[in-house]
Amino acid sequence: INTHTRTSIMYQDANTFNETLTIFAQGFMAQRADSLIDFIAPYVSTGTASGDYKLFDKNDPFQIYDDTVIPEDGESQTVHFNASTDKYDCEPHGLKIPIRDWERKQAGEKGFALMRNGKLNTLLSTQLVNREYKGWAKIRAAVTAASGKGAWSGTAGADKDPVDELDALIEKINNDTGSMPEYMAWGLSAWRVFKNHPKVLSRLSGIKASATVDDVRGMLLNPNMDIRIGSMPVNTAKLGKAAVKKGILGADVFIFHKSESPTTEDMSAVKTFTIDAPGVAEVHTLRDDLNHREFDEVLWSEDLRITAPIAIQRISVA
Repeated sequence: INTHTRTSIMYQDANTFNETLTIFAQGFMAQRADSLIDFIAPYVSTGTASGDYKLFDKNDPFQIYDDTVIPEDGESQTVHFNASTDKYDCEPHGLKIPIRDWERKQAGEKGFALMRNGKLNTLLSTQLVNREYKGWAKIRAAVTAASGKGAWSGTAGADKDPVDELDALIEKINNDTGSMPEYMAWGLSAWRVFKNHPKVLSRLSGIKASATVDDVRGMLLNPNMDIRIGSMPVNTAKLGKAAVKKGILGADVFIFHKSESPTTEDMSAVKTFTIDAPGVAEVHTLRDDLNHREFDEVLWSEDLRITAPIAIQRISVA
């Protein structure tokens, strides 16, 4: 076991810290470009477990000040910042996977490294699915679906104009924040209804059976929209029960603004605050002699927050 000591161990005894597996895990997390929760709630490394961030919850930017001339013996007018202050509070998280002594003997010296990497991949994939599911559940709970929009299915929905409904919300975010929203996350069920909708198909040139992402981008108020479709299924049944699988985003569509390099101060719609490295901070190896096994444990910290409610809109498709 490679358990080198380093000076920045954050979670447990430095003797359990596994540097080799930590490097592997952090590399794994850095490559997960298909993560939808990372797409909408990027990590912001703070270096501290708790602190302040700017909450953009007021839709009155770009106030016009009628007279900016400084009168004789007078003062400049005061500009009020369009945000309040709130606090993040990162909590510790962890998952672990066992390796039995007998498994190690069966694998042999050469096979053990492959087996261990396979188990760590399973552990990291589980961490990712849990973050996706819990993160989107928290966002759904905080962001109410726009009223009167999204009834696109069936005969009753054929007369609706989904593109116009999306454009209205794009324009609302732009007017509320002063920034054109550039990002859109689609649940697979919502995308299925939208791309085959008669009003969407009527906007296409030529003979097409359904709309592609590039087609849709060209229809929208912002033709440079970064559109992602969530296809990850999750099993919401309790361990040992019959599987209950559904799409991570269901039938929801989220339109939002974010910064390319988010901090505690910018107007990104959602952020994940973390003390340290994004995704996984450390991997530890723990010995359980009583049960003849050891565990590889991934540890991380996070606090997902809606940091700019005025910079995100949601449609629930039905």
